[in-house]
Amino acid sequence: MKRFKIFLTLLLIVCVYGIGFAQEEQKPVDSSMNMERMADQMKFDQGKYFFELEQYDRALENLHEYLELYLHGAHRGEAYRMIANVYFQRFRYKRAAKVYRSLLEEYPGSENGIRGMYKMGICYKKMGDADRASAIFSRLIREYPSSSYAHHSRVMLDVMKIVSSE
Repeated sequence: MKRFKIFLTLLLIVCVYGIGFAQEEQKPVDSSMNMERMADQMKFDQGKYFFELEQYDRALENLHEYLELYLHGAHRGEAYRMIANVYFQRFRYKRAAKVYRSLLEEYPGSENGIRGMYKMGICYKKMGDADRASAIFSRLIREYPSSSYAHHSRVMLDVMKIVSSE
């Protein structure tokens, strides 16, 4: 029954996108680009669908496939964040930190990258590696002082100092 629902959902997506493309026939378009965008969207939507259903193993499988297939995909940042969230929720902080590092490396200086750096610091703090967490928070403050995550990093450093002094 679940596979049938998934099939119907994907069929509906194809139909909706197909109608949208049919209405734009007046414009000269590169059909291979539209098909690539549509395939990118469908593959990402499949992973997101399982994530929203809290079928995390299937979500991880589909989102990892998405990242492998679409090296310049439109939803890579969101896919990284969903994957990291699953690992974080499962207390697999080392895996989550690795995914957040990938997010930072792929999107340096962007909101996605800075958020990845901050979340990576949180993961190390959760693993009990206060020195590494402090180094990440300090680097974030130094490199991105005007970001909201710099403020959050300062707060985390202050809390870590208070806790370590007790």
